[in-house]
Amino acid sequence: MTARAPRSDTEIQVRWWVLALPALAFAALLALQVAGAEARAAGDRQPVTELVDHVWQSWLS
Repeated sequence: MTARAPRSDTEIQVRWWVLALPALAFAALLALQVAGAEARAAGDRQPVTELVDHVWQSWLS
């Protein structure tokens, strides 16, 4: 068997989501970072926090 030589007329096609997803993730993380400076701690524990703590403790046990 012989190795195939790469074709010189190969065209690279980039799908739109290959560029859009990293840009969207960067924008979301940037928004979280900016909004984090204005965040205040909640006065009482939220139900989601209770659930996450319960799952975390169950997983560690």
